[in-house]
Amino acid sequence: MEWDYGSRKAKKSIVKQLSNNVYCGVRQGGMEAAISSLIGAELADLL
Repeated sequence: MEWDYGSRKAKKSIVKQLSNNVYCGVRQGGMEAAISSLIGAELADLL
């Protein structure tokens, strides 16, 4: 997922499995409330 927040450079979230039963969803700077549910959905799809 990528997004552009105002004039800032577009950022891409990192959603991946790190090891057995360990997953991460990071790099949300500035729009946590707006995209956290989407990141959560992507993480759920990895399970």
